[in-house]
Amino acid sequence: MGSKPKLLDAPLSDAETERLSAFLAAIKTPEACDFEAMDGLLAALIVGPELVMPSEYLPAIFGGELPDENAFADQAQVSDFLSLIMRHSNVIAASFQREGLYLPWVVEAPGAGRRLAQRWCEGFMRGVHLRNASWARLIRDESEVGSIVPMALLAGEVDPKWLARKASAEKQEDLLINVAAGLVRCWRYFKADRLAGARAASTVQTVRRAEPKVGRNDPCPCGSGKKFKQCCGKVGEPIVH
Repeated sequence: MGSKPKLLDAPLSDAETERLSAFLAAIKTPEACDFEAMDGLLAALIVGPELVMPSEYLPAIFGGELPDENAFADQAQVSDFLSLIMRHSNVIAASFQREGLYLPWVVEAPGAGRRLAQRWCEGFMRGVHLRNASWARLIRDESEVGSIVPMALLAGEVDPKWLARKASAEKQEDLLINVAAGLVRCWRYFKADRLAGARAASTVQTVRRAEPKVGRNDPCPCGSGKKFKQCCGKVGEPIVH
């Protein structure tokens, strides 16, 4: 018997997380997100005021347009990559819907010269910048701007020199708590905007766990409107040695 299909919002297994992390690491772009930064970027999109389509946020994850060098072995890996990202996004959204919060996915030991949750906050702010005009209302709101300050601070957008200062593990943990709390406040702040946007949407796109094989001339699964071979399919081109 075949394996039971996973729910659209089923958390990624450890193996799936490692596989998606490996996909991200294989992208030949200096500014590409790792898993932690991707989690932050997707969280910003989930709590933000507007719907952002994959055709817009995938380049933000890739760190720009995909280079010609291969990141994936074949088209099946591209489909797997897109499916895992969509499912992880659904996991974040479902966590807010069920529990009213989401705990950021962060690396416990970020390495020398890195603060706890710094990469997550860099990804979060990258997501915010996809809709700067819409987020501006929160930033101008003196009673709510504090919700995004921890993210902007750790992303180096408030005072870059601050990141060079030493901080105890306890202080870093406290800041991570503030990041998680700020994320909840952002979600609540823009809730009415998201509901209005959902009501105004004329169509609803359903992300399926398993997709049929994408043909070279078929529309790209990311939703860009381009042919697969001209978009994400570029990573499936064979390398000529």
